Amino acid sequence: IKLINNLLRELLDKFSVKEVPSLGKPFDPTVHEALGTAPSEDTGEGCISEVLIKPYKLHDKVIRTGHVIVVNNSGKNDKTVTTKEELETKVEETQNEDHKTK
Repeated sequence: IKLINNLLRELLDKFSVKEVPSLGKPFDPTVHEALGTAPSEDTGEGCISEVLIKPYKLHDKVIRTGHVIVVNNSGKNDKTVTTKEELETKVEETQNEDHKTK
């Protein structure tokens, strides 16, 4: 499995597909899709506290948006995903929608 993983990463690098670093960075709607918000003392307001699916770019074009949780310390978390099970369900639903559109 490690060998296949390394070969795949080398192939992606060869064709200029790069992961976009996101954890702790400000939320960018052109690169990220927010699946929820959560309070955090470690990360600043509006920054990404958790990456569920990593975003990727081919040269400068986003080819896969990242699914993330954004910090919101205001206490007005209307769309907050609170449990790990809810997060996993949300990610599965999003992936199923992606497969249906392809």
